[in-house]
Amino acid sequence: MLLALVTLLGCSENSTSKTTESKEKEDDDAFISIQSDDGKVNIKSPEDLESFFEKAGEEDKSGNRKPSKTVDYEKLKALMPSWVGWLKQTDLKGERVNAGFVKFASAEAKYGSDDKFVEIKIVDNAFAAKLGSLDAFGIEIDKTSDDGYERTTEIQGYKAFEQYDRDEKSGSILVNIGNRFLVTVEGEGVDASTLRSAVDKLNLKKLEGLK
Repeated sequence: MLLALVTLLGCSENSTSKTTESKEKEDDDAFISIQSDDGKVNIKSPEDLESFFEKAGEEDKSGNRKPSKTVDYEKLKALMPSWVGWLKQTDLKGERVNAGFVKFASAEAKYGSDDKFVEIKIVDNAFAAKLGSLDAFGIEIDKTSDDGYERTTEIQGYKAFEQYDRDEKSGSILVNIGNRFLVTVEGEGVDASTLRSAVDKLNLKKLEGLK
């Protein structure tokens, strides 16, 4: 979850560097908003996000909050499709990590070969959900060029972020499910429609119901 959010912050920073001076001033107000017990915290950099999670972890250890249980990763694996477009599933794995009060479970599936592939990853971060509302898509982006695009959107009713490079034929999609699950789709050597079809094959409503 943390790595995905840092990636999103990086995308936003790259976007603002290519705009006009007035647009840069406007984008300085963009942030990731986390609603914690103490109020709303605005995150503008990876360092801010890391500091927030470290502080929250210290509060958990003091006994102020009860630990949260993550979903069995086998249930996450069961949501993965057998095919994504013309790409067959070639690998499927899951894991559960327990690092103090920071607990998460994940499942990951790969489709295709080394040069043409799609990877789907589902992460259940019950720790983040325990803190409050984690909105990783408070930043609104809509950028299109001959090379590709970056944009925030909605997929099956959930906030999402898409990016695609037409020259490299690579891209990624991130979807925030109920402020608890994060779905990440990445691909190389495939078109944008194949990436989108990978998300469309996931039952996101069912995923949210697992929490």
